[in-house]
Amino acid sequence: MKNKECMNCGSTKFHQVENGWKCDYCGTLYLTPKKDTVPKPSIPPPDPKKKSTRLVLGIVFASFFFSIVLLTYFNSVDKTSYKPIKPVPNSSLKKAFQAIGHKISMIL
Repeated sequence: MKNKECMNCGSTKFHQVENGWKCDYCGTLYLTPKKDTVPKPSIPPPDPKKKSTRLVLGIVFASFFFSIVLLTYFNSVDKTSYKPIKPVPNSSLKKAFQAIGHKISMIL
């Protein structure tokens, strides 16, 4: 028995009665509380197979969504059409070089 002390008189001498303890000095009765245990409802642990299935489905849907977004983006980007550059006639090229003081015969 744990060392008890009477709250009324301070005595530490008790004797056991039918439903608790009684102080030998002043007669104060200390009832033993009943342990009311409520049975916990048994909840089965989550199925690990179900958890992994959800994870796989989530990854598949996320990758599908991401690929659709990328395809939409790349298809909507304006594509630059390349046009051939028209050649410059020789006469204008000669004039350009003459303006800067070079002889065209050496270059061409």
